[in-house]
Amino acid sequence: RLNRSVETFDRIMTDDLAPAADLDRGASRLLVQTRFLAAAFRGYERRLAASGSFDEHALRERLLDGPRNRFRQASVGQELGPDDTGPSRIGPIADPPASLAPDDVEWPFRHVIVTVGDRLCDPPGLWPADFDLLTRLSGVDRIDVIATEQVLRAGFQQRLEDLLPGLEPAVTDAAASSPTSVLVTSQTALHHVHRDREDELVVIAGHVSDRIRHGIPPDRIAIVVRRPLPYFYLARSVFEDAGLPLQTSEALPLAAEPFAAAVNVIFECVISRFTRASLVNLLRSPHFRFHDEEGELDREATATLNRSLAGAGYLGDLAHLKRLAEHSRAARFAHRITTELEPLASRATASALVEMLLSFIKAHDPAPSAFEGTGREARARAAVLQTIETLRRAYLQHDDPVMRFEDLAITIKRRIEQQTFGLPGDAGGVHLVDAQTAAYGEFDDVYLVGLVEGEWPERHRPSIFYPASLLYQLGLPRERERVHSIRAAFGDLLDLARQRVCVSTFTLDGDDIVEPSTLLEQLEHCRHAQDQAKEPVDLSAAGCGLQAPGMQFPEQSRRSPKPVARSQEKSGSRQDSEAASWLALRQSRTPHADPRFHGEAGPQNAKAYSVTSIDLYLDCPFKYFATHVLKLQEDPEDEESMSQKTRGKFVHEVFRTFFERWRQRGEGAITVDSIDRARSLFREVVGERLAALGPSEANLERTRLLGSPVAAGLGERVFRMEAERPAPIVDRLLEFRLDGEFEIAHGECTRRLRLAGTVDRLDLLADGSLRLIDYKLGRGPQAGRAIQLPIYALMAEQRLAGYRGRRWVPGEAGYLAFGRQEFGSIGETPTDLAEQISEGQHRLLSTIEAIERGSFPPQPAEPFFCSTCVYSSVCRKDYVEVEES
Repeated sequence: RLNRSVETFDRIMTDDLAPAADLDRGASRLLVQTRFLAAAFRGYERRLAASGSFDEHALRERLLDGPRNRFRQASVGQELGPDDTGPSRIGPIADPPASLAPDDVEWPFRHVIVTVGDRLCDPPGLWPADFDLLTRLSGVDRIDVIATEQVLRAGFQQRLEDLLPGLEPAVTDAAASSPTSVLVTSQTALHHVHRDREDELVVIAGHVSDRIRHGIPPDRIAIVVRRPLPYFYLARSVFEDAGLPLQTSEALPLAAEPFAAAVNVIFECVISRFTRASLVNLLRSPHFRFHDEEGELDREATATLNRSLAGAGYLGDLAHLKRLAEHSRAARFAHRITTELEPLASRATASALVEMLLSFIKAHDPAPSAFEGTGREARARAAVLQTIETLRRAYLQHDDPVMRFEDLAITIKRRIEQQTFGLPGDAGGVHLVDAQTAAYGEFDDVYLVGLVEGEWPERHRPSIFYPASLLYQLGLPRERERVHSIRAAFGDLLDLARQRVCVSTFTLDGDDIVEPSTLLEQLEHCRHAQDQAKEPVDLSAAGCGLQAPGMQFPEQSRRSPKPVARSQEKSGSRQDSEAASWLALRQSRTPHADPRFHGEAGPQNAKAYSVTSIDLYLDCPFKYFATHVLKLQEDPEDEESMSQKTRGKFVHEVFRTFFERWRQRGEGAITVDSIDRARSLFREVVGERLAALGPSEANLERTRLLGSPVAAGLGERVFRMEAERPAPIVDRLLEFRLDGEFEIAHGECTRRLRLAGTVDRLDLLADGSLRLIDYKLGRGPQAGRAIQLPIYALMAEQRLAGYRGRRWVPGEAGYLAFGRQEFGSIGETPTDLAEQISEGQHRLLSTIEAIERGSFPPQPAEPFFCSTCVYSSVCRKDYVEVEES
């Protein structure tokens, strides 16, 4: 592309590197690399010639290998003004031949007009080899190269003279095309700074609305971006909300359409071998219709199937699913789907796999009514199916290999990702164009948006093979030339508007802080800044007419206490009707200051309370509300091994069985003398329980319970804890249930409450004290927040009053958390424990009062709780935080 041959590349690099190769290790390695690349390029060219195929370089040579050129002429003109009839021209580079040779071939075009620059100043521009091709191509009589004055001065004219020897620039009067635009500034700078891209477009939409009301046609206004995405998505949404027409030639990626994602759900179902999650996702998809003689499968039945599969331990075993299908209609649906898709899981020819996929999709095509009024969905569906069908025909016509479905799915997804999906634009609307396209338009107002580093200009990526000093010898431009060309192109965009030009940037791209573009420095030197005093314009949020009649953003109607109704300039249009309905809904909604938006659900009836549920409220009130008031069920998760909850039950059962047998043998407290017997019995109990588990899971749990050479097991830590406290044990109550009415008091407040709970282990000591132990697989809860053990201690004292003819007083309570080494006591002394019990009663009473008052604010005690919360989709935590801030 730089018009250099492989031999030239090899010679230049070798001549430069060879003298230093003996002394410089880096030069030696680059020399070896050069020889390898040159050999690879020559081998590629030989194979290309032998195959009879063409790449772009071979095609260029074939085009030049023809009759001699007839007549070639090139000229350079400046940007055309409204009164110009054409660029000034220079004489021909060579005189035309007197007659044409009889073997001359008539070329399809004779006149070439180049409106793009070279690759240095214009990303879609021409390479040196392209200019060489145009000047040597037979049949081309004239070449016109059109460029602006700024681009020519930035070095393009010199490069043209090198590429087109003998060329002289045309001289034209540029006064007729001189812009008269005014730079629209902020109150403090020549450009505008916004929070993010969306806020940037919202403010611009407000100003555009104001300009349209002042008589500027929408199609005379342009929003210029460097990259169409994500502005293409955001602008459509923002301008639709503002009631403004928008036109663009860009197309949406087909992969972004919902039906493309639905096809991917089929892929995941087959590739995962029909796991519960992938199968349920397919049944839930609204893009497919699953029905039998009784009707369609509804969402409630799918949710029930989801839980039954999780409860039955289904992990993709189709024989297991067949047995479940005998008792459930939803399971029969699932089994029928797996039967239809199962052939895709085996190797077959590519066309056969595609045919099976298309047959499944068409067999479960939704009813036509599903697409009524949604032409976009129907067109997207047809486009995806057409892409897959085209791939099937290509396999049949060219090559039909045997492959796995996983490989075919990758190919289909790549083909879909390469397709775009055009949407009908609004005629006469505001233009959304990229920087290259904008140069071809005539606009009164231009908004240059998104000027951040890395986009304006796009980040230059140097070669990873050679340093720049070596590449310059091959003809690659120097960095300063590239920068001058970029600044010249940006200067042309500043001259594009005939009335006003506005430049803006933003500070946040998602969660990342971005820096403003260095191109903004040009605003200090551009001539628009000097014209500012003639017609100062402010584009701040307060001055752009955001609340003026004729536009209203839904987001602003939520934030504004007094939303303004839309005007009826387009009365009767569907767009206006939808916007008016949306605005009416936003105006009629409950104000955000209403307590219901902050977790107030109204008075709740008193009931029996589980102590663990009170702890859940203290962790997060909204989570308590979702679990115990709304009674929302958590989505089950597939576990190849035991889940945390199942493992907890397993560990509790192991210890319960051990202590029951320990008591049956007449043993009391575990002491230094009896700890070996306890270890032996514990290994016996663990061995029995592990026999019911699979081999891999049994090995894992054996290590957890019995330990390893590097860490003590759970049993050993329990025995050591008890051996360190040699107080005689009168009785050991395991899984002791505490249900009934209990008296809870704090200060002068006393109340009888129905409470329920289960103590993992309750030791009655000979001195009349109680020792409460709660097992935790991970770490124990925060002592200053949880009330479980303090309230259990109080409940045990009241429940055991008179047991064995005496009074029992709480003496110690703590968590034996297997995520920690030591026993986590909540009180070092009985006095400390009494204080914890008193404080626990206070927290219990205040919590129950809040529950019965109906106060369930989404305020987790720890922010990281939200990262694993299963109710995040129904929680208003983010919304409440925004309003309160």
